[in-house]
Amino acid sequence: MSEEVKIKVPLERISLYLKGFVLVLMGVSTALLIFFILFSFQALVQDIAYAQSDSVKAIIETTAIIQDGEAFVQNLVIILLLLAISITGTLFFIINYYLKKIRQQQEETLTKTEELYFKSRHNHLTDLPSMSVLNENLTHSENYSVIMLDIDNIAIFNTTYGNELVDIFIKEAALYLQRNLPSNGSLYHLRADEFVIILNKPVHNQSNDLAKQIKSYFENTPLDANGISTHLNFSFGIAKFTEDTNFNTFTKANIALVEAKRKGRNLIVEFDASMSEYSSYTQIAHKIETLQRYIEEDGLIPFYQPIVDTKTQEIVKYEVLVRIQDGNRILLPSEFLQAAELTGLLTAITKQIIQKSFIYFSGTDINFSINITKNDFLEKNLINFLRQKCQIHNIKPQQVTLEILENIALGESAKDIIEQISALAADGYVIAIDDFGVESSNISRLSDLNANFIKIDGSFIKDLDTNEKNRKIVESLVYMAKKLEIQVIAEFVHNKAVYEVVKELGIDYCQGYYFSEPTIGIER
Repeated sequence: MSEEVKIKVPLERISLYLKGFVLVLMGVSTALLIFFILFSFQALVQDIAYAQSDSVKAIIETTAIIQDGEAFVQNLVIILLLLAISITGTLFFIINYYLKKIRQQQEETLTKTEELYFKSRHNHLTDLPSMSVLNENLTHSENYSVIMLDIDNIAIFNTTYGNELVDIFIKEAALYLQRNLPSNGSLYHLRADEFVIILNKPVHNQSNDLAKQIKSYFENTPLDANGISTHLNFSFGIAKFTEDTNFNTFTKANIALVEAKRKGRNLIVEFDASMSEYSSYTQIAHKIETLQRYIEEDGLIPFYQPIVDTKTQEIVKYEVLVRIQDGNRILLPSEFLQAAELTGLLTAITKQIIQKSFIYFSGTDINFSINITKNDFLEKNLINFLRQKCQIHNIKPQQVTLEILENIALGESAKDIIEQISALAADGYVIAIDDFGVESSNISRLSDLNANFIKIDGSFIKDLDTNEKNRKIVESLVYMAKKLEIQVIAEFVHNKAVYEVVKELGIDYCQGYYFSEPTIGIER
């Protein structure tokens, strides 16, 4: 028996018993009422008969007082019975009303529970099953094949069109995949740009033929949204189920997908044993080689994204963001920072971005912020390097905000890093805590790090208009910051609805696609 039926059964029984009781009570009351009416009518007939006889006039006169008393008692009983019926009827409707309210609330709770369960197992954008459902299905299946397809250059689309428009394109792509799914296929949406198709008992070469069909459609059919038309290209990785225990079918498809991207993207690659060497470490090694080349050739590019006053929407500063232009592609930090960290190149990146941004803002009064890593402090040269560059390029320390992560001062080096941050604050640099609220948030550390600003992590901001839990978290962080006289910046403000909530919560500054995407230059 389902939970919904279990809840409804006792409520229906209670309602039925209540209705039966009221009907019986009303029936008894009505019968008594009819009895007294008939009794009163019979007494009236007898009174008329007695009145026609002169011999009983004396009796009528002597019993008039008694009859008046009996009539009074009868009327009183009738009034009481009518009152009882009214009260019973009123109680019936009141109780029935509240029973309906209770049933409605329980049904709403059931609906919300089912919605939460559904959302936990499905992608929020397309409502397609997610990774957890895929894992369940794979463990119970044999004789199947996996097609992994990944949208090429999604980062460039986000930079060019913004998150909202790209979401529309992804929904359209998912709709096509659903409508053209074969009868033995199931579709899953793992991440924003990644889908998986499982073919159960595929016929000969079905996986490859389906991938070609999808590839051809998107190459020849533009997607339209808000007056903008564009083509999406996919890279495909295909693998068939085998008894090989080294890699499961899903992992093999993933390796094939990586190989498709390595060979130039927009390709269909089927897994074979020779690809197993392309592990994550091989990919990182390739990224390291690319990164070293760009650093040596001074090929890092600063992009600038404005930070605006929430109330006036006036630009108050710019965040400097590192990018790499690799041919026609713009590489985001997520694509090379892991390689930089493994090889100790983070400090080289920071220094090159400081150098280029200081040159760009030289001789101006424009404020800007730069991301500083733990490695920059561990080298113990950051303070002297900044002082030197400020002097050479005529930059005031007060113009520069140093954005650091809140866990930067954890571990054995904490004391030394805090001393360096204090020295930078004493020089006049502005200190901001980036991605605040994500990991080891600690109120006392805000004081230790001389924080002037906190930047609330974008994961709490991007759905602030629809996610009540995140709204409460952000509201609490803002309240705490105000008490400590620390100003607050909200990242990922990508539409008007989010901006309105940010403004309502009293956040001081905003940053995101709603105001501007990162650009290679700024208007002066």
